[in-house]
Amino acid sequence: MNKLTATLCLTILLLGCQDKPQDQTTQTASTPNPQYDEKYCDGDKPKDDIKTGAYNGDPISQVKMGSIYDFGKCGTQDLLVAEQWYQKAVDQDFAPAQLALGSFYASDEFYKENGKYDIDKALLWLEKASASSGSESAVAMMYLGAIYADEKYGTKDLEKAKSWLSKSADKGNAEAGEMLADLQ
Repeated sequence: MNKLTATLCLTILLLGCQDKPQDQTTQTASTPNPQYDEKYCDGDKPKDDIKTGAYNGDPISQVKMGSIYDFGKCGTQDLLVAEQWYQKAVDQDFAPAQLALGSFYASDEFYKENGKYDIDKALLWLEKASASSGSESAVAMMYLGAIYADEKYGTKDLEKAKSWLSKSADKGNAEAGEMLADLQ
């Protein structure tokens, strides 16, 4: 699941958090980052433009704020704050936020903080993201497949796993195809 988590985090940042279409800079984050991320932070605080956008209701900025606190990009990890920012963007029916929030509830960091995964919420938001028309759909499908393939979530169902992974692979997700082949 570590490779999947890394892929998911990168995809969330690429899909939902580009400030401008011409900004093609990528940010990878799969674990809390003790280093300050200059793209998102001024020292140990989120950049003012991200904060302003988030407080003014911009869902892209809200996902960025969620990511900052989810992965500790400015030096402080706070999962409660991360969840609140993701939820604000989800409340606007923003598919990248649905993907982020769904993966958040199935993350090992969430488990460490809460002593359990919240799989019902993870499945809810990942299924919503999978129904979107954007490119986050294939990633959500891959993550759903991974959840159904892994017994640690208490949802192991290989037929559902294969179905979701197949749908994701059909949308061009090569990693989902590799995961599907591993299940055969």
